[in-house]
Amino acid sequence: YADASGNRNGTTFSANDFILQTGLGKQISDNLSIGGNIKFISSFLESYSSFGLGLDLACSYHKTEKNFAIGLIIKNIGFQLKSYMHSNREKLPFIIDFGVSKKLAHAPFRFSFRSEEHTSELQSRRNLVCRLLLEKKKYKKI
Repeated sequence: YADASGNRNGTTFSANDFILQTGLGKQISDNLSIGGNIKFISSFLESYSSFGLGLDLACSYHKTEKNFAIGLIIKNIGFQLKSYMHSNREKLPFIIDFGVSKKLAHAPFRFSFRSEEHTSELQSRRNLVCRLLLEKKKYKKI
């Protein structure tokens, strides 16, 4: 680390994230497929750690003879098992991803539309590290 003047104090900073996940998919019919993942999430920032469980669900429908496909993915349905700070439970960054694709009969290209919606935009890594450092400073004063 270094203080505001840039003087180093000899300690180091580390950050690591790990996900252990397994998934299963199944073709329901010629046109419809579904799948899902379950994942154990761990994150380590400096001397802090957080653990969580998450679930991803997906389905896709395609009609080959019509050159049409549609898909939906719902990511990070889950919760924190252990938060970085005892007083601060955070939500997983819940994401809904939707896409549609269509190729016209005689066109050499495909039209595609994709939308990704995040419900927790404010949970950026930059903001998280700042919150952790402020919390640590607050606890040291006590």
